Amino acid sequence: MGEPPAYKIKGLKSRAHLGVPTVAGNRLYTANRAYGMVTAVDIDDPLNPILIEQIQTPGNPCRVAVRNECLIIPNGYSGLLIVEPGKEPER
Repeated sequence: MGEPPAYKIKGLKSRAHLGVPTVAGNRLYTANRAYGMVTAVDIDDPLNPILIEQIQTPGNPCRVAVRNECLIIPNGYSGLLIVEPGKEPER
């Protein structure tokens, strides 16, 4: 048995997307503590994932939770971030 295939995410230019994954519907969210970055990826077509957005946080984000289309991000000492679609993160 060989290695499983790896699929490139269209639109990414760095490795800041690597991190703890959460899947909600056709979206993949990753939280990268080292970069302070949360990445949202459209995985409607898993063979062709597409970058939706990257959110730079002021802290060290942990696993993202999704509730009523809002992202709930535990962000280390910076507190809890709540991100509504199309809006800036709130603390």
